[in-house]
Amino acid sequence: MQNRYLNVIRRWWWLILALPLLSGGVAFGLSKLTRPAYEASLTLWVSQSASSSSGQEYTGILAAERLAKTYGALIIKRPVLQATIDSLKLSSDPDDLAKRITVKMVRDTQLLEVTARDTDPARAAAIVNKLADVFQKQNMAVQKESFNEAAQKLSAQVTQLEGQMKDTDARLKTLKAVQQPTDAERSEIERLNSLLSQYQVAYSGVVKSLEDVHLSEASSINNVTVAEQAAVPQDPVSPRVPLNVAIGLVLGLVLAAGLATLFEYMDDTLKSTEDLQASLGVTALGAVELVGAKRRSKRARKSEKHAPVLPLVSINHADSHVSEAYRLLRTNLEFAALDKPISKLLVTSAVPQEGKSTTAANLAVVLAQSGKRVLLVDIDLRRPTVHKQFKIPNHQGLTSLLLGATSLENAVQQVGVENLRVLTSGPIPPSPADTVSSQAMTATLDLLAEQFDVVIADSPPVLVASDAVSLSSRMDGVLVVVAANSTSRRMIRNALEQLGRVASPVLGAVLNMQPGVQKDSYYYYYDYRPATGNTPPTGKGSSSKGGHSKVKQGGTVMRAMLQKSKDA
Repeated sequence: MQNRYLNVIRRWWWLILALPLLSGGVAFGLSKLTRPAYEASLTLWVSQSASSSSGQEYTGILAAERLAKTYGALIIKRPVLQATIDSLKLSSDPDDLAKRITVKMVRDTQLLEVTARDTDPARAAAIVNKLADVFQKQNMAVQKESFNEAAQKLSAQVTQLEGQMKDTDARLKTLKAVQQPTDAERSEIERLNSLLSQYQVAYSGVVKSLEDVHLSEASSINNVTVAEQAAVPQDPVSPRVPLNVAIGLVLGLVLAAGLATLFEYMDDTLKSTEDLQASLGVTALGAVELVGAKRRSKRARKSEKHAPVLPLVSINHADSHVSEAYRLLRTNLEFAALDKPISKLLVTSAVPQEGKSTTAANLAVVLAQSGKRVLLVDIDLRRPTVHKQFKIPNHQGLTSLLLGATSLENAVQQVGVENLRVLTSGPIPPSPADTVSSQAMTATLDLLAEQFDVVIADSPPVLVASDAVSLSSRMDGVLVVVAANSTSRRMIRNALEQLGRVASPVLGAVLNMQPGVQKDSYYYYYDYRPATGNTPPTGKGSSSKGGHSKVKQGGTVMRAMLQKSKDA
């Protein structure tokens, strides 16, 4: 499982690297383009009235917290905001200003933290300070309003009683100034003294009531005090460039991981030998890095032009690790056929351009190098390529042998590799499917198996023509070539199902074209890169002259064998 995740990271490393960098760069750019914002904060202390806090301790605490929450909600209401806007002559409306004001209650206290945000630091401090001042005044005015009416009535009564007492006292003084008052005057003096006493008693009661109102007002008003005024902020609170970039990088990484997972889920192609065994239950006999015909470009697909056939690495560079992969495939095939040796091996694939012909040719070479007498037969009677790989003529071959137009000795050609012979396809017949399924083909294959230790047959792809399915039942083993990152599980599954219907002896599969280096480099087969001009450089540890002589000498041997074949 760990290797699978590592393979996914290896395949999508560019996406996992590019998206975080892109999102981080976008976050950095947007942060730089964003106008800085400043925040100024002040602290309000909400003091509860004496009458409200006279209850039990827990109840008083709850009441204080509720009062602080209530004031926190009232401070951002429209009357306070509008008065602040009018006082500072701001261009914003109450709704816009409310979005820039935040009120937070300090836990376990009666403190409120009021914060204003603005692009101007001085204006942010002015807004929050004025907001607190306006709220203090409005809150005090609202609480005093309920006591004003009673106080005004009592004050009016005090004024009235004062006037009445003054008038009564003046009349008393006038009557008392009479030297010999009459009975009526004496009676009036007594009445006025009694009335004055009543006025004084009433006055004392009204004055006391007025004082009680003022005392009740003082003890019942909840006060809001500025504990700490807001100072002009020096540093902006947004944009936070490092934080934004970090968030952008994380989001880009998450998005890249999600896209890579989605692409992997949607990608149905086989990528490793583990996929062959886990998804299809097919034994993986080997894996070769990027071996086979060069994959076609989009333009080549449209024009149906096939890529040129690549040279044989097992002949031209036998010490390369690619050749070693073929030798490992040869060993695995021998173990797969340990109980029953293979004399007839069919090499096929699900679809074209998977490198089956190159695999068959290189496998034939390494089998011949092990001392076995090997015959490579091109039974792809639709698009034969074996003669192109070995650069030998195809005037006569398998079809000529089937028609009796030539003998086996004349049809089989030497290619300069000891123990290896090649039987090309010969002229393409009008009905390849009938030719492949004929009794003559079966008899010819049996005859060839008697003459050689191993007969390797290159056939058309299974899903393109029925030739491979027809041939597979007459073989001792079938080797399926699968192109990595190209062939889908559905294609291979369909091909295996078709082979299974005729009880084909499928030995396993070889994963071809595994990504290693440049996929479109022909020179990868020689483990070197092209030097100046068309002359390939020497192999590792050889001089330029020696390496060139070795390649030239190999070409001379090949030309001599071709000339010998033509003479024959």
